[in-house]
Amino acid sequence: MQTSQQMSPAKQAASLQQANLAARQMVIRQGFPMLQSIYSNVFQPATQPQFQLAPQNVGLIKGFLIKLTATVTNPNAGSSTLSLTPMGPANLIQRLIFTDLQNYQRINTSGWHLAMLDSVRQGRPFLSSTASDSPMGFGSNWAVIKAPATIAANNTGTINMYYWVPLAYSDTDTTGAIYANVVNATMNLQITLATAAQAVVANTADPSLAIYQGAGAVAGVTLTNVNVQVYQSYIDQLPMSQNGPILPSVDLNTMYEIKDTALSAIVQAQDFYVPYSNFRHFLSTSVLFDNQTGGAYPTPGSDVNFFSLRSANATDLRKADPYTWAAMTRRKLQTDTPVPLYYFDTRDKPIYTTQTGNMALVMNASTVNANAALLVGWEMLANVSNLLNASSLSAS
Repeated sequence: MQTSQQMSPAKQAASLQQANLAARQMVIRQGFPMLQSIYSNVFQPATQPQFQLAPQNVGLIKGFLIKLTATVTNPNAGSSTLSLTPMGPANLIQRLIFTDLQNYQRINTSGWHLAMLDSVRQGRPFLSSTASDSPMGFGSNWAVIKAPATIAANNTGTINMYYWVPLAYSDTDTTGAIYANVVNATMNLQITLATAAQAVVANTADPSLAIYQGAGAVAGVTLTNVNVQVYQSYIDQLPMSQNGPILPSVDLNTMYEIKDTALSAIVQAQDFYVPYSNFRHFLSTSVLFDNQTGGAYPTPGSDVNFFSLRSANATDLRKADPYTWAAMTRRKLQTDTPVPLYYFDTRDKPIYTTQTGNMALVMNASTVNANAALLVGWEMLANVSNLLNASSLSAS
């Protein structure tokens, strides 16, 4: 029998992957899935929009479920009715950052991006209910994710919003999970809530990161009593050997990253490149084309000629008009994304920049309004040991 020193690098890698898969299956089969409340508080974003919490150092952490409820008050008799923006309650969180035990930011993204990924991972809008053809009353009966379509003057509305913050790739794939049974390091989850000025904007203002728009005065609108509950999902009672817990080593040495940025300087009818950074497997890219003018977006797809996934040698691996990309997204979501959000899925064949070299998502816009920008979110896997050599993600 060959020792690991006698094996070729390819055989060593295959053997390590085989051992990792066996350990993963044992953890999933024998471990006990836990979901426990670790934090609860009420915030007034006007005075404290940002807070931090420390996850519990226990088990193999898969992620966090965040539940938010908030009250929007439209108090002035002379003000207008407020109407939901396309991203709506997803913008209740403006920024979420998760810092791991090695002080690396695995997640640094916006609420809209997290909500989009949650929806894709579920295969339909996150936590949505699909009515069934049954006389038994199946359907949308619970106020899980809810926000009033409109809030009239002298009225209030209650927002219910959930986010799933994944550390592991899925319930059956522990890639990215964190073994938290440690005493010498801490993790940190930082959340920045929307203030009233961010949550409610005028009809002529940019709605991309807002929850509501109003045609009249919105200065008196308030966002208050944001009740935050955080649940930690982890695997407890891990299988043991004589050397300690049995853990999937490759999974624990891989980070499931979620990051976003804003890019500008888009020129009409010219290719605009969104590069993919090195040493990562890119699973998806979400793009919000913030091309609004006077508070309204163009007709869906009318301001884009094409999107393309382009390699370093200028070969277009996938190139299509926005309507065709939207058609492919329907296969993942069973519905359309909010306008003007585009989704590009590469799960079946991840963009592995170590092998493929420089890759980019290319947008060619047919119309570019003043202050247009691309809000870009990435979902990716990265080997912890490789990141010291990796370039940073692109930004304006």
